[in-house]
Amino acid sequence: MYRLAFDDREVSVDRRSVEAFRDFHLGRFSWRARVSDLCIAKMIAYQQVFGLDPIEIIETFKALEGAATRMTKRPTRFRKLPLRGLWHCHFFAARFMASNMLAALEGDVLMRIAMDEYADLLESGQQPSEERIEKFAARVMEETLDKRAKESRLTGEWIVYLPRGGENYYLTITTHDAGDAATFEEIVRLCTINFPDIIAWIAEARAEVS
Repeated sequence: MYRLAFDDREVSVDRRSVEAFRDFHLGRFSWRARVSDLCIAKMIAYQQVFGLDPIEIIETFKALEGAATRMTKRPTRFRKLPLRGLWHCHFFAARFMASNMLAALEGDVLMRIAMDEYADLLESGQQPSEERIEKFAARVMEETLDKRAKESRLTGEWIVYLPRGGENYYLTITTHDAGDAATFEEIVRLCTINFPDIIAWIAEARAEVS
């Protein structure tokens, strides 16, 4: 049984649910056994708490396996303890749309779009119509998200994994503010179920980091 805490809410996920999820969502993939039970329990919990479609996360697994187009930041290796040697990759989902739009609104981006859309109204002093306001809002959303996507900088939360022997072992899914120590403790405590030698693997991976 996995008990996962989200702010003031705790979600329990049993092993039967984990196996059912693995069979249904990952059964056709050759890498399904390299996804930890913890990752799957997190996907189930994210769906319950945030309404996050697990398919949105699975697309990032597929991208890391070379079977889909990635639209997030490039994977990055952790270089500081305790996660040193592990890697993480962001996954993007609709619930992260607002933060990505704000990140893309750098400099005068918003002003430029406003001038493009409303320049003719400045001289006349007219108010924009509802249709033009909707067009402006749609353009802000599309251009900011397109910009982040083209730069491969759409961000969401992290999949933490360990490349080993030419394959990726997916350990957990976590938030930016969970804390490295808590994430590492979770991996060591819960991922040995699937990967009994994970502590030794991490030690080897740490030794490879310059």
